Amino acid sequence: MTRDYWLAFAFVLCAYLVRTQGILLIVAMLAILLFERKWKPAVVMSAISLPFMLIFRTGGNYISENLMKDPYNVGLGKAEFGDLIIRLAQNFVLYVTEILPQALVPYSAWAGLCAVLGIVIVWLLIKGARR
Repeated sequence: MTRDYWLAFAFVLCAYLVRTQGILLIVAMLAILLFERKWKPAVVMSAISLPFMLIFRTGGNYISENLMKDPYNVGLGKAEFGDLIIRLAQNFVLYVTEILPQALVPYSAWAGLCAVLGIVIVWLLIKGARR
């Protein structure tokens, strides 16, 4: 296990302290280690991550808020599986066609061009990941 992995792992744990979304970075890093069949580092990092997350619980209600139909209107209740799938699809379209292209080409007046750019970028990412 190289020093770079451990440095990245330390930054991932720091990201968890800043925002609960950092847990996805922990999961991603463990997935990469498992994908590369580096079993021992994956077990060690899991053994470090779990107590770390239990000790430093940040954003206590973050997950439960995301499982609500509307976090600003708790009276609507919890989202069902179908609601979460619809939200996932809507967010995917939003990020691919608007947010990602605008992050790369800010102040673009051509919304259609931004949508095409986003689709091309995601296609290239998928194609590159398959190599």
